[in-house]
Amino acid sequence: MKRLERLAADLLTAIETEQYGLASHQARDFISDCLDVREHHRERLGTDGGKLEMAFVLVRAISKRNAEVRSQPASLIETAQRVVGDMGSLSGILSRSIDEEEQ
Repeated sequence: MKRLERLAADLLTAIETEQYGLASHQARDFISDCLDVREHHRERLGTDGGKLEMAFVLVRAISKRNAEVRSQPASLIETAQRVVGDMGSLSGILSRSIDEEEQ
């Protein structure tokens, strides 16, 4: 989950700095890892897993728009910011769940 959080932040940075090639690679890595995390932590995430599903959909949309609209990054930035927020939230949920199990 921490890797997804970092990838989301790196994706946002790449878009903000207009490094669209890097953004494409970050989006691809996020999409690939997202499916693995979703399946691996399905029970722990519970209903919050919907955030991960939405992040997957949003990053796919970012990837598509990145290829189409490289000259207008504002909507990409807004969407990437949402993904970063959701990944931070999910990372916290998983950390809390793991901490509770260890106690």
